[in-house]
Amino acid sequence: IFSYRTHNFDIAVGKQQIAWGKMDGRFIDMINPMDVRESVQLEASDYEYRRLPTWMANATYFFGANSLQLLYIPNFEQERLPAPGSPWFPPSVPPSDAIFKKRKRPSAGDFGDHEYGARLDISMDPLTWGLIYFYAWNDNPNFFITGADTTGHTLRPILTPRHTRLHHIGVTGDYASSWSGVPLIGDLPFVMRIEGLLSTNVKFADARRQAAALAGGDSNGYVNRDTLRAAVALELALPENTTFILQPSLFTTFGWRKSIVSSGFGGATAGNEWNLLPVVHMERPFRFTRDRLRASITVFPFLGGPGDHYEGTKSKLVVS
Repeated sequence: IFSYRTHNFDIAVGKQQIAWGKMDGRFIDMINPMDVRESVQLEASDYEYRRLPTWMANATYFFGANSLQLLYIPNFEQERLPAPGSPWFPPSVPPSDAIFKKRKRPSAGDFGDHEYGARLDISMDPLTWGLIYFYAWNDNPNFFITGADTTGHTLRPILTPRHTRLHHIGVTGDYASSWSGVPLIGDLPFVMRIEGLLSTNVKFADARRQAAALAGGDSNGYVNRDTLRAAVALELALPENTTFILQPSLFTTFGWRKSIVSSGFGGATAGNEWNLLPVVHMERPFRFTRDRLRASITVFPFLGGPGDHYEGTKSKLVVS
């Protein structure tokens, strides 16, 4: 990697990771693709070595306590997905009897295939906030129905995998302060955080459109929808160096309908219009070990709709 720095300007060119976002989960953190071969076992603590470094130019201009970051990414990288037959292989992958055309990757040699990002951060102590924009490719291809083979006994769809363009518009904010006179505690420092990402023209497989495509219509089996993923977090600094975080997280698909049969970037899981994950995290060290022993627990139920639909609870206990 090549880097150059002055008192108000910083540029780095080479393979890099860009970690936008501070939440438990990926909300505005979408610059680098991920190695998701272990799918739902991917933890926030794993992101540093699960992100796939990408060739890019990363320039940041600092003015006062504020900054403007610009990204130029000529070389597209896609996510690493579970292998067919592995425990986390997604059921949404097209059927094995389909006929696949060759996938066309975005090309580093085509200027129109490059990706661009920008982030503006403003500090208004004790509030900091930022706006982001990323013109990118979907890291995972969509399998468009481009025909059907009727030469055999069964109808076999002809699928053409293609990556599609997405516009990402995001917001982030942090507010740090302290409550005084809290019973049994006294002064209680806290941080309030918010992150949200709106993604436009996300592709979703649609059963009605798929049926029309296989019947010879001009549909490719997909519909375009906008998605939103967002979270609000309250972090409390409790006595005995105990940290408590409450983070409700929302994933939703605008214009959802029952015929949508797949997930899409930033939206709810397949079959749902929205998902809500109220994450609860607590961590503390133990003074009798000179803080060398530390324990943490993270718990969140997974809710989805329409309708009240409880899909399970994930919990994680760490003692180190």
